[in-house]
Amino acid sequence: VAAKSRNNYRNKHDIRYRAKILFGNALRDGKVLRPNSCQHCGVECVPQGHHNDYTKPLDVVWVCVNCHTDFHNAVREIERKIERESGAKVQDNSAIILEVAEWFWK
Repeated sequence: VAAKSRNNYRNKHDIRYRAKILFGNALRDGKVLRPNSCQHCGVECVPQGHHNDYTKPLDVVWVCVNCHTDFHNAVREIERKIERESGAKVQDNSAIILEVAEWFWK
């Protein structure tokens, strides 16, 4: 079941999957260095790399779990609003991610 789910994700989100793999490899190989604090709120932590644009796999915002969660909650809130208004499920939220990134990370 896990392999099937993983393959479905890869097929549906090929660009995202490849970006995550390239980024993970670069991090592992020391080509990208993880800072020791969140770029958004400044808290000391082991930040996560957040992609605003998956076509730029090494371009990430380093954020703590709380800021990362808050960002994706804002994206989901806009998705739900669009879905309520249109009656259709959002298939690709890339544009929403870019829209939220414009104001959220400032």
